[in-house]
Amino acid sequence: MNPESIVQKQLIAYNSRDLDVFSSTFSADIVLYNFNEEQPILSGIDELKKVYKEIFDKSPKLNASLTSKMVLGNTVIYNEKVTGRINTVLDVIAIYEVKDNLIYRLTFIRK
Repeated sequence: MNPESIVQKQLIAYNSRDLDVFSSTFSADIVLYNFNEEQPILSGIDELKKVYKEIFDKSPKLNASLTSKMVLGNTVIYNEKVTGRINTVLDVIAIYEVKDNLIYRLTFIRK
């Protein structure tokens, strides 16, 4: 699979709240960051599963719609509009970095 397909698979699983498929798109040592912060907000597949299980369980109408995307090599950048989470709408830029057919780093820029 190419990086764009992997990230798209992740987005589809996110929107269907399918934790197994969603987590299968990430490497075991996945690290999530907020842009311009040195400390990760999440590290490792076990923590990712725990955090996203809670998000999926608490957000039955969760949906991320893709408003634009860019792809350069192994980096895929999505501008997403996220709805259905805690009665708020989030405008997010997600920078996905892919290696060995898995997302190994994800950085968020939030409005």
